[in-house]
Amino acid sequence: MLIINLEDIPAFANVDLSANCFGIEARTKDGKPAKLAIVDESGAVLEAGADVTKAAWLLMLLARRNFLEGNGHVKVYRPA
Repeated sequence: MLIINLEDIPAFANVDLSANCFGIEARTKDGKPAKLAIVDESGAVLEAGADVTKAAWLLMLLARRNFLEGNGHVKVYRPA
């Protein structure tokens, strides 16, 4: 069984991340909303915002469901 403790999750100097059964949320240390982003290796932001957060959350849920159902494939791919 995979056991994840809060201490196992990386902490960030400028951002607080949280999650509940409805999704993921990012906030600055002073409580202002922040966005998740997809950044390429040169630092260019390719996508950012609520759709990135939603896609990451839903892909994670689908991968977890596939794992629990014993489908044998943990990776879920969403092509462009």
